[in-house]
Amino acid sequence: MRIRFFSVATLLISASAIFFLICTIPSPPPGPEQAEVDVYLKSSTGVTSFTSITDTVGNFDTIGVILHLTQHIDSTIINVVSDDSVEHHFSTTTKKAEDDTVFFTVSFASPGERSVNVTGYINGANNSEESAIIHVVSRPDENH
Repeated sequence: MRIRFFSVATLLISASAIFFLICTIPSPPPGPEQAEVDVYLKSSTGVTSFTSITDTVGNFDTIGVILHLTQHIDSTIINVVSDDSVEHHFSTTTKKAEDDTVFFTVSFASPGERSVNVTGYINGANNSEESAIIHVVSRPDENH
């Protein structure tokens, strides 16, 4: 009887040890503190950057807003600012997947530096803010 008890106890202890050594407890799903937004720029010539691009007056540039963990992001505001005035303003609540990218097209009539400011309003955590720069240069004069 004693041998049988020790055999069963040894088997249970061994199985428990193997379970704890091999199996990992899954981590909890990501919360709102891991949600964030990123800004992605693409020039009319196809140059892409997360920080800055340069393009010519009148060309169409693309602003991409990358949303991470969209279930925690209530809405996103995008402002394109030049000399403290807002030239373009976009907002979105679009969410198609856990990670999603929303695109906006902009064009500028005059040269100068534009700041792209993106704010993601996150439920239950600090808002996520990102920015990038679009440098707009004049068209070169054509020689006649």
